[in-house]
Amino acid sequence: QWKHIKCIARPSYAAIHTVWTQFDEDYFLRHSGDEIAWHTEAIANCTEPCPPLVLLRHEAIWGATAIFLLAQDRDYLFATVTRAMDELTLNVVDARIITTEQGLVLDTFFVLDINGQPLTDTYQINEVRTKLRQALQNPSKQAVLNNRPIPRRLRHFSIPTEIAFSTDLRHHFTVIDLTASDRPGFLSRVGQALAECEVRLHSA
Repeated sequence: QWKHIKCIARPSYAAIHTVWTQFDEDYFLRHSGDEIAWHTEAIANCTEPCPPLVLLRHEAIWGATAIFLLAQDRDYLFATVTRAMDELTLNVVDARIITTEQGLVLDTFFVLDINGQPLTDTYQINEVRTKLRQALQNPSKQAVLNNRPIPRRLRHFSIPTEIAFSTDLRHHFTVIDLTASDRPGFLSRVGQALAECEVRLHSA
């Protein structure tokens, strides 16, 4: 269905309906109306078959750059995406991970650059878009994790790592509760661990 959405200045109701029928209720509950409008317009106006799609914009409320990713779910996708963000030295300050029943991944990351600022440099923004699109198209289990130094502000906080497992009987998922000290590449390491255990992340 994605292939047949034509590029138009303002999405028609039919185009909007086509986009929204791909999304589950969880997507609409976890995003604001402004975010939904942003995603919908970009997807409906795709000049190429969607997905994959990588969107970036500044979020003044968060004081960060929002990155929205749309892709077909595949093995090792989360690990590959978070590894790419680590290689780009992006600091993920918040994330929403959603996988629909149709197998679509709808991920939103709020990121800062290595200096703790939103992304403003055009070259860097284009690099982020290109690298993340490549990650969505070619997910891989193998990874080389970077050992970046821990910032001074994080060295004073030592939190014991705690991992708990439970079962969501309603949705038939295993739930992992993870508490640990923050550090550069944290999500990348979590993603790699899940990939090595052949676990696919559904939502977070």
